[in-house]
Amino acid sequence: MPSSRQLAQRYAAASRKKKRVTPRRVSAPAPGESPAEAAAVEAAEERTVITPAPPEPRVSAATVRSQRARPVVRRTFADYREEYRYVARDLRRVALVAGGLLVVLLVLHFALGIG
Repeated sequence: MPSSRQLAQRYAAASRKKKRVTPRRVSAPAPGESPAEAAAVEAAEERTVITPAPPEPRVSAATVRSQRARPVVRRTFADYREEYRYVARDLRRVALVAGGLLVVLLVLHFALGIG
């Protein structure tokens, strides 16, 4: 089964292959112009070769990101200290719970005589 990336690539390739057909426009002859002259003008237009415009240069995402990048404002350690004050208390609490569980396991190990 193809991955979603492969499926997306397949759909993208299929959409690039589709040619968009534009309906032909039939114009009425201009006032004072005979139908034969109008047919000659249309025939000349059909023979005109339209060259496609050259593709625009590809721009990578990194280039776009670097153009939009704003200057980074560096914060000092003291700024973060106030914002993350709760972390030290949470770490202390986690250490107490882990230590308590370890003591309980050791007591059970020796009390039950396993090992």
